[in-house]
Amino acid sequence: MDTSSSHHENRPSLTSATAVRDFTSFYWLKEELIAFCRANALPTNGSKIELAQRIEHFLQTGTVRQQAERRRRVRKRTVLQMQEPLSVSTIITEDYRSSQENRAFFTSIIGPRFHFTTRFMQFCKNNVGKTYQDAIDEWYSEEREKRDPTYQTTIAPQFEYNQHIRDYLRTYPDKTLKDAIDVWNKHKKRRKEQ
Repeated sequence: MDTSSSHHENRPSLTSATAVRDFTSFYWLKEELIAFCRANALPTNGSKIELAQRIEHFLQTGTVRQQAERRRRVRKRTVLQMQEPLSVSTIITEDYRSSQENRAFFTSIIGPRFHFTTRFMQFCKNNVGKTYQDAIDEWYSEEREKRDPTYQTTIAPQFEYNQHIRDYLRTYPDKTLKDAIDVWNKHKKRRKEQ
Protein backbone atom coordinates (compact mmCIF):
# COMPACT_ATOMS: atom_id res chain seq x y z
CA MET A 1 0.00 0.00 0.00
CA ASP A 2 1.43 3.37 -1.01
CA THR A 3 0.69 5.97 1.63
CA SER A 4 2.98 8.52 0.06
CA SER A 5 0.41 9.85 -2.40
CA SER A 6 -0.31 13.55 -2.23
CA HIS A 7 -3.55 13.30 -0.30
CA HIS A 8 -1.66 11.76 2.61
CA GLU A 9 0.82 14.64 2.98
CA ASN A 10 0.87 16.34 6.38
CA ARG A 11 -1.18 13.59 8.01
CA PRO A 12 -0.30 12.47 11.50
CA SER A 13 0.43 8.80 12.07
CA LEU A 14 -2.63 6.80 13.09
CA THR A 15 -1.79 5.48 16.56
CA SER A 16 -3.62 5.08 19.85
CA ALA A 17 -2.26 8.54 20.76
CA THR A 18 -3.83 10.25 17.72
CA ALA A 19 -6.22 13.04 18.69
CA VAL A 20 -9.85 12.41 17.72
CA ARG A 21 -9.91 15.70 15.82
CA ASP A 22 -6.90 14.64 13.75
CA PHE A 23 -8.45 11.26 13.08
CA THR A 24 -11.73 12.76 11.85
CA SER A 25 -9.97 15.52 9.88
CA PHE A 26 -8.01 13.24 7.59
CA TYR A 27 -8.80 10.66 4.93
CA TRP A 28 -7.80 7.08 5.82
CA LEU A 29 -7.75 4.00 3.65
CA LYS A 30 -9.76 1.05 4.88
CA GLU A 31 -6.54 -0.97 5.07
CA GLU A 32 -5.11 1.63 7.48
CA LEU A 33 -8.22 1.43 9.67
CA ILE A 34 -8.00 -2.37 9.76
CA ALA A 35 -4.28 -2.21 10.62
CA PHE A 36 -5.06 0.19 13.52
CA CYS A 37 -7.80 -2.15 14.78
CA ARG A 38 -5.45 -5.15 14.66
CA ALA A 39 -2.72 -3.24 16.50
CA ASN A 40 -5.15 -2.22 19.25
CA ALA A 41 -7.09 -5.50 19.62
CA LEU A 42 -10.26 -4.04 18.07
CA PRO A 43 -12.57 -6.07 15.82
CA THR A 44 -11.54 -5.74 12.16
CA ASN A 45 -14.85 -6.70 10.57
CA GLY A 46 -17.42 -4.33 9.12
CA SER A 47 -17.65 -1.50 6.63
CA LYS A 48 -15.31 1.48 6.51
CA ILE A 49 -17.94 3.54 8.37
CA GLU A 50 -18.13 0.93 11.15
CA LEU A 51 -14.34 0.74 11.43
CA ALA A 52 -14.07 4.54 11.62
CA GLN A 53 -16.79 4.72 14.30
CA ARG A 54 -15.08 1.96 16.27
CA ILE A 55 -11.71 3.75 16.13
CA GLU A 56 -13.23 7.13 17.01
CA HIS A 57 -14.90 5.57 20.07
CA PHE A 58 -11.60 3.94 21.05
CA LEU A 59 -9.64 7.20 20.67
CA GLN A 60 -12.25 9.06 22.77
CA THR A 61 -12.63 6.52 25.56
CA GLY A 62 -9.70 4.09 25.33
CA THR A 63 -12.23 1.26 25.42
CA VAL A 64 -13.76 -1.19 22.99
CA ARG A 65 -17.52 -1.08 22.54
CA GLN A 66 -19.02 -4.16 24.15
CA GLN A 67 -21.24 -5.77 21.53
CA ALA A 68 -20.72 -9.46 22.25
CA GLU A 69 -23.99 -9.90 24.16
CA ARG A 70 -25.99 -8.09 21.48
CA ARG A 71 -24.34 -10.24 18.81
CA ARG A 72 -25.32 -13.43 20.66
CA ARG A 73 -28.96 -12.27 20.78
CA VAL A 74 -28.88 -11.28 17.12
CA ARG A 75 -27.26 -14.58 16.16
CA LYS A 76 -30.05 -16.55 17.84
CA ARG A 77 -32.68 -14.43 16.09
CA THR A 78 -30.88 -14.83 12.76
CA VAL A 79 -30.76 -18.61 13.06
CA LEU A 80 -34.50 -18.66 13.68
CA GLN A 81 -35.14 -16.29 10.80
CA MET A 82 -32.95 -18.28 8.40
CA GLN A 83 -35.23 -21.28 8.90
CA GLU A 84 -37.97 -19.32 7.16
CA PRO A 85 -37.68 -18.46 3.46
CA LEU A 86 -37.13 -14.78 2.68
CA SER A 87 -40.21 -12.82 1.70
CA VAL A 88 -41.37 -9.22 1.39
CA SER A 89 -42.55 -9.58 5.01
CA THR A 90 -39.09 -10.55 6.29
CA ILE A 91 -37.97 -8.13 9.00
CA ILE A 92 -34.64 -6.30 8.62
CA THR A 93 -32.54 -7.30 11.64
CA GLU A 94 -29.50 -5.68 13.24
CA ASP A 95 -27.19 -8.14 11.51
CA TYR A 96 -28.58 -7.57 8.01
CA ARG A 97 -25.87 -8.11 5.39
CA SER A 98 -25.83 -7.58 1.64
CA SER A 99 -25.28 -11.31 1.18
CA GLN A 100 -25.69 -13.51 -1.87
CA GLU A 101 -28.91 -14.87 -0.35
CA ASN A 102 -30.35 -11.37 -0.02
CA ARG A 103 -29.11 -10.42 -3.50
CA ALA A 104 -30.87 -13.46 -4.96
CA PHE A 105 -34.09 -12.58 -3.13
CA PHE A 106 -34.14 -8.93 -4.18
CA THR A 107 -33.25 -9.93 -7.76
CA SER A 108 -36.17 -12.37 -7.77
CA ILE A 109 -38.54 -9.50 -6.88
CA ILE A 110 -36.98 -6.54 -8.72
CA GLY A 111 -35.40 -8.36 -11.64
CA PRO A 112 -31.89 -8.63 -13.07
CA ARG A 113 -31.30 -4.86 -12.88
CA PHE A 114 -31.20 -5.09 -9.08
CA HIS A 115 -27.84 -4.22 -7.51
CA PHE A 116 -26.81 -3.10 -4.03
CA THR A 117 -26.32 0.66 -3.82
CA THR A 118 -24.79 2.61 -0.94
CA ARG A 119 -28.15 4.23 -0.23
CA PHE A 120 -29.97 0.88 -0.25
CA MET A 121 -27.42 -0.70 2.10
CA GLN A 122 -27.58 2.31 4.44
CA PHE A 123 -31.38 2.09 4.42
CA CYS A 124 -31.23 -1.55 5.52
CA LYS A 125 -28.61 -0.79 8.19
CA ASN A 126 -30.55 2.18 9.60
CA ASN A 127 -34.08 0.73 9.46
CA VAL A 128 -34.00 -2.33 11.70
CA GLY A 129 -37.57 -3.50 12.22
CA LYS A 130 -38.81 -2.50 8.79
CA THR A 131 -39.54 -5.13 6.16
CA TYR A 132 -37.86 -6.23 2.98
CA GLN A 133 -40.82 -4.64 1.17
CA ASP A 134 -39.79 -1.29 2.66
CA ALA A 135 -36.26 -1.89 1.34
CA ILE A 136 -37.65 -2.74 -2.10
CA ASP A 137 -39.73 0.46 -2.07
CA GLU A 138 -36.58 2.42 -1.18
CA TRP A 139 -34.67 0.82 -4.06
CA TYR A 140 -37.39 1.84 -6.53
CA SER A 141 -37.48 5.33 -5.02
CA GLU A 142 -33.74 5.75 -5.63
CA GLU A 143 -34.12 4.45 -9.19
CA ARG A 144 -36.82 7.08 -9.89
CA GLU A 145 -34.60 9.84 -8.47
CA LYS A 146 -31.70 8.71 -10.67
CA ARG A 147 -33.75 9.65 -13.75
CA ASP A 148 -33.40 13.31 -12.74
CA PRO A 149 -30.36 14.70 -14.63
CA THR A 150 -29.25 16.63 -11.51
CA TYR A 151 -29.22 13.51 -9.30
CA GLN A 152 -25.95 12.57 -7.62
CA THR A 153 -25.18 9.67 -5.38
CA THR A 154 -24.42 10.54 -1.77
CA ILE A 155 -20.84 10.18 -0.62
CA ALA A 156 -20.59 9.00 2.98
CA PRO A 157 -18.78 11.27 5.50
CA GLN A 158 -15.67 9.10 5.74
CA PHE A 159 -15.12 9.63 2.02
CA GLU A 160 -14.82 13.42 2.33
CA TYR A 161 -11.72 13.35 0.11
CA ASN A 162 -13.80 11.85 -2.72
CA GLN A 163 -16.56 14.41 -2.07
CA HIS A 164 -14.06 17.27 -2.24
CA ILE A 165 -12.57 16.01 -5.52
CA ARG A 166 -16.01 15.62 -7.12
CA ASP A 167 -17.27 19.01 -5.93
CA TYR A 168 -14.09 20.82 -6.93
CA LEU A 169 -13.98 19.40 -10.46
CA ARG A 170 -17.68 20.14 -10.93
CA THR A 171 -17.25 23.73 -9.70
CA TYR A 172 -14.05 24.34 -11.68
CA PRO A 173 -14.37 22.25 -14.88
CA ASP A 174 -11.20 23.85 -16.34
CA LYS A 175 -9.09 22.57 -13.40
CA THR A 176 -7.29 19.23 -13.16
CA LEU A 177 -7.30 16.42 -10.62
CA LYS A 178 -3.87 17.66 -9.46
CA ASP A 179 -5.38 21.10 -8.77
CA ALA A 180 -8.16 19.49 -6.71
CA ILE A 181 -5.66 17.44 -4.68
CA ASP A 182 -3.47 20.52 -4.07
CA VAL A 183 -6.48 22.45 -2.70
CA TRP A 184 -7.40 19.42 -0.53
CA ASN A 185 -3.89 19.29 0.94
CA LYS A 186 -3.85 23.04 1.70
CA HIS A 187 -7.25 22.80 3.38
CA LYS A 188 -6.13 19.84 5.51
CA LYS A 189 -2.92 21.62 6.47
CA ARG A 190 -4.90 24.66 7.65
CA ARG A 191 -7.22 22.45 9.70
CA LYS A 192 -4.25 20.71 11.30
CA GLU A 193 -2.63 24.02 12.25
CA GLN A 194 -5.78 25.36 13.94
